[in-house]
Amino acid sequence: MAEKQRIGVISIGSNDIHLLVAASDGMTTFNRQVNQSMLAELVGAVSGGIVPVKALSQALQDLETLVVSARKQGITTIIALATEAMREVANGPTFIDLVSLTLGIKAVLISGQEEAALDYC
Repeated sequence: MAEKQRIGVISIGSNDIHLLVAASDGMTTFNRQVNQSMLAELVGAVSGGIVPVKALSQALQDLETLVVSARKQGITTIIALATEAMREVANGPTFIDLVSLTLGIKAVLISGQEEAALDYC
């Protein structure tokens, strides 16, 4: 039997930022340990194809809160996946880079195809 690994995944979506911490052996077991969401107004704030600095600043604070929550659970591996909200705005990729650098986690902007595959699961 494979050893369970604990990991944190954060979804940066259009309307919320969601943290899931789980332990899994990668095959048969998946045990949720933390499941926490914060409201985000990223899409509603878009103006001229960009998310305003105020909304991004709030999102960064919310992300920091979730990262701290995961770290308190002893999680060292945290991945943030940014979805359509960041993919469709001009400053999305820069924000995702800022998330990685500021919070010390891996943050990636996933494609529409990857997002659809994850939604399907």
